[in-house]
Amino acid sequence: LDQATIVRIETKAAASLNERGWQTDYVMVRRQRDLMLPTDAELAQGEPLVCLVASRLGKTRLIDNLEL
Repeated sequence: LDQATIVRIETKAAASLNERGWQTDYVMVRRQRDLMLPTDAELAQGEPLVCLVASRLGKTRLIDNLEL
């Protein structure tokens, strides 16, 4: 896993939600400790990550996170 892969995952996840009728504000994979984008070195060392998502369906905005 590297930064380029994270960007591809974020982009594909947002597109997948949008194809299903959601209006996605963001999909981000970040470091758990400070919510910054992890470096390739941190990823290689197994840095704890979190996936953050915010998306709207109709008038409802859902926000969630998942520790990875």
